[in-house]
Amino acid sequence: MMAELDVKGTMHGFQDANVLISYSGYISDQTLEGISQGIKAIFESGPTKTRKSRKVFSVFVESAQNIIFYSGRRMAIEGTRDGAGYGAIFIQTTGEDAFSVLSSTIVLADKKDDFEGRLNSLMAMSDEDIDAAYEEQLMNQITGSEKGAGLGLFEIRRQVKTLSFEFEPDGEDFMLVMRADI
Repeated sequence: MMAELDVKGTMHGFQDANVLISYSGYISDQTLEGISQGIKAIFESGPTKTRKSRKVFSVFVESAQNIIFYSGRRMAIEGTRDGAGYGAIFIQTTGEDAFSVLSSTIVLADKKDDFEGRLNSLMAMSDEDIDAAYEEQLMNQITGSEKGAGLGLFEIRRQVKTLSFEFEPDGEDFMLVMRADI
């Protein structure tokens, strides 16, 4: 039996947690494009206008692209490059001019160790190492065949004060939850 969604409770929970933007479901390049326009408007005007808008926007886009490209739960969509990945992404205010971008998606069990290793390597790098690795990856992008050439995680790490992640068991697979504090 399908559980009924407590819409009122969910909305109050988001409000209590200072969630400015939330998206949950299948996300494709086209979905991301539409959401991105709304986010730009929110962070470039009104009470949420911030000098950190570019960082928040960049981390949101890169996090959403990780869902699109790497989610273990997928939907083929005609006319899209990569179809859609299933996940959730939130932008939360955490203080005066402080934000978090939280994202989650399913990582297949056979891909978990590789993804976790890449994240752990990224977390172990100094800011200087991150910049150097980002530049090297950018230069190699022309010859790379991997989606996005692996720049997304470097870009997230470059834009944030802190980055954390955890893999939670989810059936036979894992749910990756990432938190990027800006």
